[in-house]
Amino acid sequence: MYAKCGDIEAASKVFSDMLYRDIITWNVMTCGYSHHGLGKESMAVFQDMLAIGECPNYVTFVGVLSACSHLGLVKEGFYYWNQFMRQVGVELELEESSTLPAFISPSSNSPFHTTIANSLSDSIRSLS
Repeated sequence: MYAKCGDIEAASKVFSDMLYRDIITWNVMTCGYSHHGLGKESMAVFQDMLAIGECPNYVTFVGVLSACSHLGLVKEGFYYWNQFMRQVGVELELEESSTLPAFISPSSNSPFHTTIANSLSDSIRSLS
């Protein structure tokens, strides 16, 4: 709630004080940091999540890809998009795939977004 309302510091404090974290709380912080342009923090939470053995889901990857976008991590973003998601069994539905680039950054022409857009186009064509 704090992250969504813009108080990322309060969200971080609540998260760090939690004794039990589930996929929802991990996703709130991964996406919350990313949404507020704090890509390094988002990626740190994601790495912590993986280190304790929590399995990421689609929402996790929305935050991770957005963080990669904020940080200009083209190779890492493409790795998460193209390989790691498959390794952990995360599949995107057609409607989710077609909206993801717009969610990440509606006005960016970075190599990261171009690569993702091209990958999406190929995926969408193969589903047709």
